[in-house]
Formats: sequence, C-alpha cells, structure tokens
Amino acid sequence: SSTTLQARARDADDVVGTSDPVTVWVDTAPPASLFITANPPFVGDGQPLPSHILLAWGADDAAGVVAYDIQYRVDDSPWTAWLVRTAESDKAFGLGGDPESLEWGHTYFFRQRAYDGVGNVSNYVVASARIGHHYLYIPLTARNFYQDTYEPNDTFAQAYGPLEPGVDYWSYIWSAGDRFDYYYIEMNQPQRVLIDLGNIVTGTDYDLYLYDENQSLVAASNYAGVPSEHIDYSATLPGHYYILVYAYIGFNNVEPYSLRVTYP
Repeated sequence: SSTTLQARARDADDVVGTSDPVTVWVDTAPPASLFITANPPFVGDGQPLPSHILLAWGADDAAGVVAYDIQYRVDDSPWTAWLVRTAESDKAFGLGGDPESLEWGHTYFFRQRAYDGVGNVSNYVVASARIGHHYLYIPLTARNFYQDTYEPNDTFAQAYGPLEPGVDYWSYIWSAGDRFDYYYIEMNQPQRVLIDLGNIVTGTDYDLYLYDENQSLVAASNYAGVPSEHIDYSATLPGHYYILVYAYIGFNNVEPYSLRVTYP
C-alpha cells in the first residue's frame, strides 16, 4: 500500500508554498515466488543409498528476502525445525547425519517459509523425496507393502492421505491384481484443485479419477497412450475428496508413477 505526503508553508506575508508530493510505500506483502526442491526426488530399489538429499530454496520480495525457516518430517511424523532464520539457500540434508542419516523405505518431506526485510513472513511450500526400500529379491507374485508405497490403499476406506499440496507422491501399480490406488485430500473451502499423474511408463495406461465425499465421480482424465493425466476441477463445496489412480492396462513395479495436487 502507499501514502502520498505533501507539505504546505505560509510566510509572514501570507504567501503559501507547497512542496512536491512524496509517495511512501508501505510493504505489507510477504515474500512470493517461493520454491524448494529436493534432489534426488526418488531413489529406486537396487540403487545405492545416497549420502544426502540436496535441498535448494528461494523467494522474491521487493524489500529483499533476509531469512528462511526449513523444516522436515519423515513419513507421517510431526514437522521438525532444522534451519531457523537461516540466510542459506541450499544445504545437504542427511550429510554426516545432519540432522539425521537417510534410511531406506521412507519419504522425506521438506518445507520452507521466507522472511523479508520488514518482517513479513510467507506461508510454507513443500517438497519431498522418496528413498525406496532396500530388499532381497522375492517373486513378484509375493507383493511387498514395504516396496509398494502407501499400501494398502485399494478401496475408498483405505485411501491414503491427506495429500499435501505441491508434493510429488511416488508409487506403483505393483501387479495385475493391483489396479486401484486410492488417495484423499481435504478442501476446507470451495476452491480450484489441479491433480497431475505423471511418469506413466510405456506399455501401461493409467487413468485418473476424482470423487466427492459421497464417492460420486466429479472429474476424470482417461486418455489412451499418454505419459501423464491431468484434472483441473473447481470444487463448489468443501470436504473430503478421493483420488483414484486406476490401471486400465498393465502394471510396472520398477518405475513408479508420480501424483501431485496443487491449489492455484
């Protein structure tokens, strides 16, 4: 916001003079264009366990960004503060055990918020990295929920969630008998939601469906032979919404698909 100031002066002869106007801008906007990235975002089974996940983050602000808070959590654990009011813009998570060493079979979530030079604070943005489970070979018919993430989630009642916006969730259609992966999101108000299903590998055909809390279909993306599906839906009612990843053709337990929800 801004305020325009102008001064007037009167001398002994009653002559009035007026200064040039001066506009004063008051910065009440928090930092914008926030981002945080995690590299690598996914490590599959059979690959070496990485020593760290490299995080990078940033934001823009007219008054200048002066500090960031970085927090993390492992799977469904509570958020833990890692870097507080740091001026850094990148750091290796897990290197030398700082703040803890990486382990197989976990999803690591990271979030950051930014402070500008006049004290405005942004909301958090989130990123994630999945470290696949290290395991001995077993027949593919013997499905292992440690490898197939977020299982069991084959019905509405077993839906995994709530999914956090801006996070890539990596999972598998593990076998011919695993055709349904259900997730859910919570929308606290009527709003637009974007849902993206990516990394659909050649030889498979996965579809994407959105249901309301009554389990009624409200949106779908089911194109044939494409590497991704996309839903853009404007919800008129708040509530519990279900997302279904459906394997129309094939499965792949080597290359995971990715699922992301955003609220533009």
